[in-house]
Amino acid sequence: MPLRRSTYLLATLVGLLWLGLVVWISMDVLQSREMAMDAARRQGEALARVLESSLQGSIQKVDLRLQEFVRRHQYAVAAGRPREELEPELNRSLGMCPEALSFRVADTQGRYIYDASGVLASNVNIADRDYFRLLQDQPGAGLVVSGPMQSRVTGDWVLVAARRLQDEGGTFQGVVLASLRVKYFESLFGTLNLGPRDTIALWTRDMRLMARWPHLEARMGQPVANSPTQDFLQRGETSGSFIRTGELDGMDRLFVFRALPEHDFLVTVGYAIDDVLASWRHLALIYACLGLVLTVALAFTVLVWHRRFSAATA
Repeated sequence: MPLRRSTYLLATLVGLLWLGLVVWISMDVLQSREMAMDAARRQGEALARVLESSLQGSIQKVDLRLQEFVRRHQYAVAAGRPREELEPELNRSLGMCPEALSFRVADTQGRYIYDASGVLASNVNIADRDYFRLLQDQPGAGLVVSGPMQSRVTGDWVLVAARRLQDEGGTFQGVVLASLRVKYFESLFGTLNLGPRDTIALWTRDMRLMARWPHLEARMGQPVANSPTQDFLQRGETSGSFIRTGELDGMDRLFVFRALPEHDFLVTVGYAIDDVLASWRHLALIYACLGLVLTVALAFTVLVWHRRFSAATA
């Protein structure tokens, strides 16, 4: 009987040891997974802050040129001064802003009357654009930045930054505007340290695509339905993260977003879940193999003990 009790006690201890190791390994594997996800979130948050600063810097730089033109030349526009007098100023602004496709002035009817390139697009009218109507109707609107649109002059995807022009009596005299190239921002996104399946995108707050790396021409300007970012924004949260199957390409990603405080835009950084968890899965596989070896070893040990016990009591 003492031998029987000793064997049973030893088998119990071995079983408890095996169970403890399984629990420890499981907890360590789960903790490692969460650490991998947290590391990706922190990296995404840092990258989103950098992009926010860069985008706001570009818009502010362009706006300084627009403000300078308004301050120095809006009465000259109202007076109908010749193109050779005002277009050099627009051209200087264009040279100072690599993100800009053009600097132009449109009159009260939405027709271009001054162009930094020196060539007017005579068959183009922008009177129906939302930014034009807003500046026409609201004298105190200040800087207005549009959502994504295709230039009616070049066909390029652009964002438009515009300011109101008026005469000395405050009467609307048109707008001065800069078209910002979407490709400029996408090229900027492409220079960052991204994996082959990661994405960076710029959106309006109603989730219309403004710019994306890699570029998706067919989805430009199109909305994304049921984005979790809307829930965050409705709660007053201007940054956050979530896991979602990307509507644009169907890939599971960890998304980190950040809203620009001064404009109705937000930037998202998306990391492919398979890539984020690649190292973790390698670690989990090692643990699984070690666990299997340990289980086999303990089972073999118990089997040997059982045979010895059976032989001793025969």
